[in-house]
Parts: sequence; structure tokens; C-alpha cells
Amino acid sequence: LTKRGGGFPYKWQEREFVMFADKIEYYAGSELKGTFLLSKDSKVESAESEKPRAFRITSPDGGKKNELLMCGTSDSNATEWIEAIQKVINKLNGIEEPKKEEPKKKEEPKKKEEPKKKEEPKKKEEPKKKEEEKDEEDDEPAMSKEDFADQFSAGHKTLMKTQGKVLAEKMGEFLAVFRDDSVPDETKCFLSGQFSTWASVVPASLKQKKIKEYQKELFDIIVELSIAETEDMEIDEDSKDRKKNAYYGKAHQAYNLAKSVGMVGMTDQSQKVSAANAPIAYQSIEKILDAGLEYNDESAFVKENVSTCRAHTINELLRIMPYQGSVKVPNAMNVISRICIGDEYSDRMKQQCKSSMSSIMQVNKQCMKDAGGAIMDLIAAGDNDNLITSFNTQPEMYTNNPEALHKHLDYIINDMNFLHVCSVLHLVAQKHPRALIPYTDTLIDKLEENTQMGSMVLMCIKEVASVAPSDVFPHLDKIIKCAADIPYSNASLAGIIGNCGKAKIPKNAADLILDRIVKGLEACEEAQFKPSWLIEISNIMSHLSDRKLLLAHMPTILKYKASSEIIVTSINDFAEGRSLAKVDKKLDALDAKVNALNTKVQESCKSYDDVIAYVDKNIRDVKDFVGDIVKKLPLPKRLEVVGRVRKTLILHFECVHTKKEFPIVSHEWSKWLKMGFSMAKAGKAVFDLGTGNPLGLVSTGVECVKGIYDAYKSNDDDEFNTYITNPFLTSTEQDGLIEKLRDQGFFDKFDYDAQAPGWYLKNPDEDGTEPGGEKGSVTKVNSKKGVGIKETVIATATGIGNEINPDVVGLVNDANDMREIAEETAPSGCCTIS
Repeated sequence: LTKRGGGFPYKWQEREFVMFADKIEYYAGSELKGTFLLSKDSKVESAESEKPRAFRITSPDGGKKNELLMCGTSDSNATEWIEAIQKVINKLNGIEEPKKEEPKKKEEPKKKEEPKKKEEPKKKEEPKKKEEEKDEEDDEPAMSKEDFADQFSAGHKTLMKTQGKVLAEKMGEFLAVFRDDSVPDETKCFLSGQFSTWASVVPASLKQKKIKEYQKELFDIIVELSIAETEDMEIDEDSKDRKKNAYYGKAHQAYNLAKSVGMVGMTDQSQKVSAANAPIAYQSIEKILDAGLEYNDESAFVKENVSTCRAHTINELLRIMPYQGSVKVPNAMNVISRICIGDEYSDRMKQQCKSSMSSIMQVNKQCMKDAGGAIMDLIAAGDNDNLITSFNTQPEMYTNNPEALHKHLDYIINDMNFLHVCSVLHLVAQKHPRALIPYTDTLIDKLEENTQMGSMVLMCIKEVASVAPSDVFPHLDKIIKCAADIPYSNASLAGIIGNCGKAKIPKNAADLILDRIVKGLEACEEAQFKPSWLIEISNIMSHLSDRKLLLAHMPTILKYKASSEIIVTSINDFAEGRSLAKVDKKLDALDAKVNALNTKVQESCKSYDDVIAYVDKNIRDVKDFVGDIVKKLPLPKRLEVVGRVRKTLILHFECVHTKKEFPIVSHEWSKWLKMGFSMAKAGKAVFDLGTGNPLGLVSTGVECVKGIYDAYKSNDDDEFNTYITNPFLTSTEQDGLIEKLRDQGFFDKFDYDAQAPGWYLKNPDEDGTEPGGEKGSVTKVNSKKGVGIKETVIATATGIGNEINPDVVGLVNDANDMREIAEETAPSGCCTIS
């Protein structure tokens, strides 16, 4: 019903009303909006002057202004409410309602007509008429609709008296009545109306239990009744008698039952009932729609009838919401879309669909996950463009069915408000950028037209350029010009230009792009976006035809090292030829050269002696290899052995200008040992056997490599002959060593001099030691990364021992070696004594 009064005295509002023994409550959804108290002084009367089917209730205790205007959804609905309210008022006044049996009322006028029947033929016919009347009486129900309802304690009095508990017990029998053709429709309609009252008075736990128990049967009956009558009842438009034109048929019964089920859900604060009923409710709607029948809204010219009640039923079922997010209603959005788009459905049905859809979007994302197709059908039908934002709030709608949106891209881009669709297009660009390739030119035009949404358009173009750089490249000048007027466009613009550097058309696109990126880096005023430009330089540098192009820009790029030291260092490494793992043709060739050298050694050599002989025979290849490597990977002049247990080498790097050395400790002994072998054979490095020759090595030449390896290797390492027959490091292995040197600060101390050529110390007096240095360099090296506190303590103890008593040094070293051996050989989980 609708109401007027309370806080909104001039506005009619739709509410759900519940009648009690002394009051009327009205709800908006599940929220109680107000209570109107009834008393013995209350009155109910027609208010047709206000609105058709309106009636007024007045009561000194009613609430605000002591008056409530209500309006029924149909003539019969208004009549039922007026009668029900009057009965409550009568009861409050102690007036019992007399039972009125319609058959008795019909007999009384017939008895008064006896004097007219004087002729004998007529007298003879009287017994026959009485017999016919008796037959007619036998065909009619023996009791009134109120008495019939009392069989289930569903009458006005018995329902209140029993609080609906008896009807709950007889629910199966009660529902069976609606499939019983012998019961008059008016009685069934009354029963269906009383079901609404039952839904309001029965205890919550009981009604929820019964609705759940009879859920399938109840919804099946609603569907059956809704489609049982295919045509509207004929109505006498000239008659002012409401009862004469009142419709009590099956569609009206279905409407009352559907309304009752909805009321049970609305009065359940946990919302579990509505959530449980939602899936079958929307299935029922689909079944009713599939019948292809007529739907109408009531108006001053369209009275309550089959088609209007059927529309009411659909609206009531649509209001049954899947409030809990975990409830799946697979067909919900398809049903809603079908009604909103279909011309055969009434306006109120469409309005209710939009209301229900709005609620579902807010409370149940589960229902929306697969609704992309239905939503796009609604949008494409017109007048629903605002729904496009639902793809942003619930991107699963797109990702679960991207094609549903792709097929409408032309409409979205060209016919909808571009301000509303930009974010959706960005979603498409992120997930399926190839879908936007045909619209590249259009996006560029939109960029010029809509600078307000320019940043979003740039992001879309960036993604398109990542998969189709050749399509975007011709538009670069226009894009750069537009971006100048767009705030915070640097990140996207850098990405677009960088992606275009990978274009196949034109040829050598990266060469053409590099200058633009460097200019963009210089022009960028926002410090937080400078790394974006540096990243794009890093991304395209492997596509350059010659890295000398990058070297020319390095003075500018190095100015921005503070913006991202890691990225600038990586770019500088590449420019200087130190990054051997890049997928570049030249580097691939170098890797192929290394692999070929290793393969030749493996095929020719079975032992270390064979390897030495092979290297001596092919010393030029070895020298070439070392010559190529030294420009990328700094190579030590001296490799010093520390000890058997520590498994570390001290790498002594020589300054090419001063000949001073800089020591670094490395645990990457296996890789450096291979490099040492190559360098020693090429005459570029020597092995230092360490203080006291801890490994007891006989030779200081390349022959000592086997002794060092055997002393250092663990059970997991290869046998020496397997190890040494791959003597040349791959580019990936060399890059690993470069990263270790960077971690230990090598590149902070050294720079490369291409003219010398070689590496030189930036501050030789501060960082360097004299050639040959302090034997072992233990004290200096212990301050470097990679040596633990235990080693530092031992070194300190050794230094002190040398000053006080040299004999103590041997004891300290022996004790330390025993400790380290114990740590290595101790079972897992055991503690060792330091």
C-alpha cells in the first residue's frame, strides 16, 4: 500500500503494512518506519477525494496529527483493509461480528412472494424449484470464507488467538486449497490475504522454519496461479459497485502469496530467509515470463485484473533480495535485463527491476560476477548508460566475460558520454589491450577533444602501444603535444614513447625514440616521475642498433642517478658493455662463443692436464676471452687463498693508474677460481697461496687450481675434472659476479678508463694498499661485507698474538680450524661451541 502522513504530510510513500490487534505498523524494507495506534474511538472511512482507493484512519492515540491516509493497490485490496481495520475497531469496542451466511439472505425474499403463486400449474412447479435450489445450495460451500479459513485457524479471530501456530501446523493442507478447484476463488483469495497476516503475527523462528520447509511447493503454486488465466476478466466500466468488478482469481491469489513470502523476508532482521528464497524466486519469475502472457499497471483506466495482478506478483518476487554476498542467483541479472528491455512488460515492473538491480549491486557481488552480458544488453538498449560504472566497481563482470563488452566497444566509445566510459576503457586496456587496437585513431582524437580525461586516455594508449607499437608510433608528435597540457602525464607518456621504441615500423625505432626519452627525462619537473623515464631507457636499450647511441647520452642520464641508482647503474653497465645477460645480438654471439669454447674443451679433454695442454695450444682464444671480459667484469690481479675451512678467496683488484690494490672477500670461490685459471694462463693474474700456505699447495701456478678446488669443494660439488672441463664462465655467471662486486661497493670505489684500458681507484690514497700489500690483507678485508664477527675476532686475536707471543698464533688458528670443522660436520640441529 501507499501512505500519506507522518513526517511527509504531502507525499505518498510505498510501505509494507502489518495489522495487529491494536495497532498498524508500516515498514520500508525491513526497517520499521512508524506505528499507528488504534483505539475504540478510532474511525476508518473512504477518502476517494484524495486519491482513488484511498481511505482515512483517525484516532486520538494514532500518532502525528492523529490521522493516517492509506491507499490500496486495487479496489479489492482497499476494501479488505477497510473491513479489517473496522473489525479491529469493533473488537476494541466489544462488538462481536455476526456471522452472515449469504444463502439464507437469498431465501428470505422468495418466501414473501408466496401470494403471487395462485395458479395450479405454478403450484405444481414449486417443489421442482425448491429441489433445484437445494441442489444449488449443495454445490456452494457450506460455510462462509471466514468459517472456511477457521478450519486452518486462518480467520481474523482465530489467527490472532493462536498467533498463527495452528496454521503453521496445517501449512500443507492450507497450500493444497489453492490447487482445489472445488473451493471458490473468492474464498481462496481471502485465504491468500490472511497468509500475509499470518506472516506478521507468527513467531519469527516458526515462520522461517515453515517457509523453508514448504519453499518449493509455495513457489510452484505462485507460478501455477500466475499463468493459469491467460486473459483479463471482463469489467463493467460503468458500474460503481466495487464488489461487482472485484477480481478474486488465481493471479490475485498468486500476488497475495508472493507478497506474504516477501513480508516474511522483510521482517527477518537476519535476512537469511530472503537470501534463501532469492534463487527460487528469480527462477519462478523466469518461468512466469516464459509463459508469454500480458502485464499491465493499474491506473484510473485500468482496473485490477489478471494482467495487473500478474505484474504485481513479478514485482513482489523481484523484491526478494539475495542480501548475503555468498548467495548465488545466476539468472538474477538476466531476468532484470529481460524485463527492462522488453516492450511487453509494464513500467512499474521496469522500475522495480532497476531498484532491485541497484540493491543487488550493493549487497551481493556474487550475483554480479557473471552479469556483464546482461548489463551490456541493458546499456546498449538505451537510457541505462549509468550502469557502465558497475564494471569499475566489480571488474569480475568484465574479466569473466570480456567478449560481452568487446562487442559493444563501438557504441561505448562513439555513442556514450566519454567522461563516463574512460575508466572502463582503461580496464579493457589493462586486461585485453588488443581489443582497442582498431580504435587507436579514435583514442588519439579523444585525447585532443577531452583534455579533462586526458590522463586516463594516455593510460589506455600506453597499453595499446605495449602490444601494437607500430600503430601508435605515427601519432607520437600529437600525443606529446597533448600531454604537455595534461597534469601528471609523465608516467604514461614515458611508457607510450618507450613502447614505441619496440616498433618494427619504422626500422630502428629505438634509435629514433632514445633522444625523445632523454628529453622527456630532462623536461620532467616532478621528481617522482623521473624513474619512469629512466625505466623506459632501460627497456629500449637492448633494441638500439648501437650502444654508442646510449653512451652519447650517459652524461645526461648520470645526472639523475639520485632518482634511481639501480636503474642508472644498470643503464651505465649496458652502455659500458658490462651487462652480458641482455638479449642482444652481440651478447648472444658472445655467449655462443663461450659455449663453443667450453664444448671444444669438453670434447678434447678428459683431465686437468688435458685442459692445461689444450689452453696452451689455444692460448690466443683464451686471451681474447679475457680481453672481452675485462671490459665488463672487473678482474683481480691477485687471488689469495684464505684457508681450507672458510672457503673464501680474497680478490686483489689493481688500480690501472697507481698500481695500488683494493681487496674484496668473495664466497663465490668456484666461479672466481675458473676466472683465475683463465687469467693466469693469459698472464693477467697470479694465485697467492696465503699466509703459511694453509692448503699446503706445492705449486703457485695454474696447477694449484686443482688443489684449491679439492680443498674447498663439498659433497654436492662436481668432481674436479667435470668442473674444469667447462673453464669459461657464461654471461649469466659473469653477471652474477658483477652483482656481488656491486653489493660489496666495488663500483663505488672504481671507474673504468677506456683509454688505459682498465679500472682505476677514485680515491687511491684512501682506499688502496701498496702492491703486494699486507700479506694476506686479513685485517683490512675483515671490514668488508662477507666476513662475520667470528673471523674478525680471530683476526684481532692473531694480530695481538703476533705482538705478545708469536707462538700463540698457531694455537689460535688451530682452535679456529677445529671450531669451523665442528660446525660443518655437526649433525643438523646440534649446537657448536665457538
